[in-house]
Amino acid sequence: MKTVKNVFLAIILFGGSFVVLLFISQNVGVTSPLFPVQRLDESLIFLTKRSPEAKAEYYQYLIQKRFSDISYCIKTNHTNILLSGSLRYSTTVGKAVQFVMAANSKKYQLKLELELQKKTFHDIILQYRSKDEGRKYIEDDINYINIYEKDL
Repeated sequence: MKTVKNVFLAIILFGGSFVVLLFISQNVGVTSPLFPVQRLDESLIFLTKRSPEAKAEYYQYLIQKRFSDISYCIKTNHTNILLSGSLRYSTTVGKAVQFVMAANSKKYQLKLELELQKKTFHDIILQYRSKDEGRKYIEDDINYINIYEKDL
């Protein structure tokens, strides 16, 4: 009986710690050690989205979040994580386009958002030298936006 009680207590402590970690990680930056926990939280939230419209809407939110991550990396000169942020962004844009097309809604809204982000990316690359790696990552994001926009 004592063993069952200990196992139950361990499960409660682990579960409670996990929930606290998820809560704390909601507003961490891309450079935080808790960032992977935030990504896990995003995945869990996505699992709660049942309708195609809810999935599309959530991914549009994630695009804005990924865009903010890239902007933060550039502003704070964290170019060492810019590549991973850029890849996350382009993947998220691709998935968002798929969900928006499946839901057959908010195409115009997504297209406007991507156009604004593309313009900002164009402004950002002017800050880089032509052979700078950061510039290439941002140019890649612009190219992916151009490809995905054709589906909208």
